Amino acid sequence: MTARRLAVLVVAAALLAACHSGSGDGADPPSSTTSTTAAKTTTSSATTRTTTTAKPGAGPTQGFASAKAAIDHFVAAWQAGDEAGAQVGASAIAVHNVFTQPGPGFALYGCDTGEFATSTCNYRNRATNGYASITAEKAPIGWIVTEVYMTIDN
Repeated sequence: MTARRLAVLVVAAALLAACHSGSGDGADPPSSTTSTTAAKTTTSSATTRTTTTAKPGAGPTQGFASAKAAIDHFVAAWQAGDEAGAQVGASAIAVHNVFTQPGPGFALYGCDTGEFATSTCNYRNRATNGYASITAEKAPIGWIVTEVYMTIDN
């Protein structure tokens, strides 16, 4: 036998053996593929906002005829330091959040129209660089203050 013929026979035998081993007799364990994925890391800079939750308390007991009336009542109580008065027409979390800063010095910066059953008025304090965003929503009892976001730019 020549070397060439011997090489052809060896290759044929190898192919025959490879085809026979994949016949599904269960003798060989299933093959598996492993892949590794690296996590992508991104870095960004942003203003930190802290969210707090107030202790459960009584909800608002009075609604107002307009969003502006609800917010005006709320702001007047805040600027007077009257938490109970603010609670009359506002959620407990709104009252908690607004009293994180003293009210005196905040002035109305502007309000939206309230045409979609929600309205927001913005207040700022130029002396402290404080900012308050106060939102009222239309509820079954009337307009009530539901959210307050407070910030101070340092």
